[in-house]
Amino acid sequence: MIYKIKIKKLVLSLILLFFFSDFAFAVEYDDLGGIDMHGGVSFGYMHSDNNNLYADTSDGTFQFSDMYLSFAADATDRLHAAVQLYSYDLGTMNNYKVFLDRAFLSYDYKEWLNISGGLIKIPHGLYNESRDSDYLRVNVLLPQCIYQDSWRDVIASVQGISAFGEFDMNTAGIIAYNFEYGVPNIDEDTGVSRFLSDMLPGMLDADVEEIDVSRAYAGSLFWETPLDGLKIGVTGYKIKINLNTALSIDGGFLSELPAEMLGPMKDIPVLDFLTGIGVLLDVNPLHLALDVENYVLSTEYIWNNFTFAAEYAQQKINIGFDSIGQPMSMLLEDTGTVLTVTTEGYYGSIAYRFSELFELGVYYGEYYPDKSDKDGTGNDLFTGLPKFSEDNRHRAWQKDACMTFRFDIAKNVALKLEGHVMDGTAQINRADNSGELSEDWFLFAAKCSYVF
Repeated sequence: MIYKIKIKKLVLSLILLFFFSDFAFAVEYDDLGGIDMHGGVSFGYMHSDNNNLYADTSDGTFQFSDMYLSFAADATDRLHAAVQLYSYDLGTMNNYKVFLDRAFLSYDYKEWLNISGGLIKIPHGLYNESRDSDYLRVNVLLPQCIYQDSWRDVIASVQGISAFGEFDMNTAGIIAYNFEYGVPNIDEDTGVSRFLSDMLPGMLDADVEEIDVSRAYAGSLFWETPLDGLKIGVTGYKIKINLNTALSIDGGFLSELPAEMLGPMKDIPVLDFLTGIGVLLDVNPLHLALDVENYVLSTEYIWNNFTFAAEYAQQKINIGFDSIGQPMSMLLEDTGTVLTVTTEGYYGSIAYRFSELFELGVYYGEYYPDKSDKDGTGNDLFTGLPKFSEDNRHRAWQKDACMTFRFDIAKNVALKLEGHVMDGTAQINRADNSGELSEDWFLFAAKCSYVF
């Protein structure tokens, strides 16, 4: 369940804190009864010259903002509590629904063993646990090859328990670990529904009506090396997701395919009926069971005013089908069919702080929704048909060269201007784009963030 509250009160509070920041900074810890309060708000703009990314960016959009409010308190020297409310707007995703992003009790037993229970942030790469605060990073958009915004609802937090701690190995550095078990809270209206719908081939139109996550495991292991500023680690999660969808078949899609592309499907009797029309045909609801496994290898090195980072990720998705009716059963050998796809992403980044007022960041990343088909010439696992036409093979990859200019224009206020030179459209959602996609395109993003 997503915990919702009325948005007006939170927005009003943040606006008041923004305009009366002197008051906000004057509030002492003891004045709030031992509660430490922090928050932030950011408003942005995106514009692309061709394709739409997450929103109507080809026309320019201001639907690109977020805000959070967090509270922390120490009940005793060893028992701690924290709560964070979060809201964002990214195109059609979330639309300022306010939800409980974090709420937990944590007990410090030893340095090497601490226990938390409640709603806990999931470790994923270097920056997932801090990504809610735009102010804390140089980039507007984190590298989407690792931190895909349409997938962030799945890996935001888990309702469960965690064990974490550190082992000080003296001259060998520090080993830090975190292991979690629980259930993520995912709403049907969030980005993951659009992401999963877009995984299906072009002939299918799916509307996710219900999402149920039965369990999730997550963990991280990081080594803070003896070289000051260098850390290396791995994070991972395993999540089981069940979906009920309303599914349609696009007869028009099939009718445009040459006969030799249909392969063994040309002998299916229902195909003649489908290819003769160009409308969407409703079929019986489809139940999907997804086993998702993800791991990220990460390294970060902070040296003087430089920050270097690199990450590599793979995500394996096992898709099981159930409750398939006619004519969908004719496209699969049997119900319960399991298909597997493995995605791959990686990037390298460099940021340099020139002064207190200016920081420059660059990164280059690549993402492949199917690591076994990086040029888009393979067949679709679901139908056995060619996955893409020759003109749309750029759907098989997305390469992103990014540069960000960050200006700290006032106390706790940052303005960021960012450009992305893109090659490929693997992370472009069909639901956001009605026309032809362009292989080469440019995205501009700007964001102003304030924290207190």
